[in-house]
Amino acid sequence: MLMLIFFIGLLLILFIVGVPVAASIGLTCLAVLWAENDLLNIPITLLPLKMMHGVNNFPLMAVPFFILAANMMNKGSVTQASLAPHRLSDPLFHRVLPWSSTVGSVM
Repeated sequence: MLMLIFFIGLLLILFIVGVPVAASIGLTCLAVLWAENDLLNIPITLLPLKMMHGVNNFPLMAVPFFILAANMMNKGSVTQASLAPHRLSDPLFHRVLPWSSTVGSVM
């Protein structure tokens, strides 16, 4: 319980001082490991393995590539070409069925 209070207290102090979130979490974890005398017992090869395991995550890698694909589609005017039939048919169907634009955007 004492280490939890130490962890949260140090984390809040670092937040108040203005240390970035990632650095304050890392420094707080190192401080707790040092306070428990377990810092020197951790194998040195564990840190790069855990870092690569954290980065090797499909959703984490998919988001930047999805944004890149969207930007490439915008530059190549693929988005305008794919939305052109919908833009032509929307005013016609909107007079008959007012909710057709919602259905058309889903299709």
